[in-house]
Amino acid sequence: MPAKSLKDPEEDINLIETSISEMAFFLCKRVKENFGDDADKFSEFLAQLHMFSQQRKGTKPLVTQA
Repeated sequence: MPAKSLKDPEEDINLIETSISEMAFFLCKRVKENFGDDADKFSEFLAQLHMFSQQRKGTKPLVTQA
């Protein structure tokens, strides 16, 4: 199975006509730096982040299957 990759944001969005906040741009840049095109690694990070946030709220974390 070929490795999943994150799409280049410029493929689907005309950034000249789309305004995003500086914070959103910074976060997108950091994601690209940390995860490159490894969608599986990014997905795992999001799952762990969700579980952590649920634990901080005192609720049962969402169970995901790999």
